[in-house]
Amino acid sequence: MRQLRYIAALLLILSASLSFAGETPGPEEALKTSVNTILKTLENDTLSLEKKQERVVTIMDQMFDLALIGKLCLGRTNWSRFDTDQKTEYTDLFADFFKAFYSGKIELFNNEKIVFSPGKIAGKKAQIPTHLVSNGEKTAMLYRMYRSNSGWKVYDVEVEGISIVKSYRSQFSQVLKDGSPETLLKKLREKEIEGATGN
Repeated sequence: MRQLRYIAALLLILSASLSFAGETPGPEEALKTSVNTILKTLENDTLSLEKKQERVVTIMDQMFDLALIGKLCLGRTNWSRFDTDQKTEYTDLFADFFKAFYSGKIELFNNEKIVFSPGKIAGKKAQIPTHLVSNGEKTAMLYRMYRSNSGWKVYDVEVEGISIVKSYRSQFSQVLKDGSPETLLKKLREKEIEGATGN
């Protein structure tokens, strides 16, 4: 049950479409608009599952800094072990894997709601605490964002204290402990890496 709530929480934010005119919104406003947009999309019975997945992937590219997330998931030490070509391939493979795994979980939605708490902004970084309400149960979530040249981007999501970046970093570190960068790349190519909450 926790896995379903985790995925629902993550997708509620990564799947939303942002379209603003004028001043760039703050991180909390951006997230609220995102949630409202995706909920309307998911409730739209005229859209096929495939079409919803396509929209998820498109918006993930806009809302998440997948290149940064991928780098953080490796950690500074392991990132330095990859040569230039391997870094490029890893970044592409990680982004494809991340988008495919989470966009494939859309069918798990079941009238979830997000309740926002006041966020904390420190310079170019922000933390937005929320709760996912699903079947009467509440799950604490924390969205970590930073201000990029194109607006606020998500670089990590915590659910009940569990960071998606730390979850992947633990998994990747285990692979690289006894293997090489090529070992991890091979696993990503062959889709042998699990999602942060497992398959």
